[in-house]
Amino acid sequence: MTAFNDTFPILKTVKKNFGAPEIVTTKVDEALFFKKDSSECMLIVLRKLQAYDFIFGSARMVRCIKQNKNWKFEISMTFDFDKDYFKLYKENNFENISKLARYSALTEGDIKSEGCEIDDDYWFVYLKK
Repeated sequence: MTAFNDTFPILKTVKKNFGAPEIVTTKVDEALFFKKDSSECMLIVLRKLQAYDFIFGSARMVRCIKQNKNWKFEISMTFDFDKDYFKLYKENNFENISKLARYSALTEGDIKSEGCEIDDDYWFVYLKK
């Protein structure tokens, strides 16, 4: 997480990655989802729009690949959360967007019946293709 926090200011200068700062506020979520062998992980960048007429918020997934002792970061898929779609989450604050993003990460791919594990094959193999 420390390595990403150092790199994030550079990555977010590319507007297509995380949106224009005058329209979108971003925050790195505290959740990390590791591959079983810990050679890769996924983290979440939460995005809150200033005016949210249609989109409640979104989350951009970032793939982290360990190369030697350093981490390499690749921008991955985005989850968009429509306004008024989730009755439990009326306010588009980072706490609510985080809950939706974590749920999306845990349920994407082949859902496990027990535990809080992400699908290694989906996140670390399928999406690389």
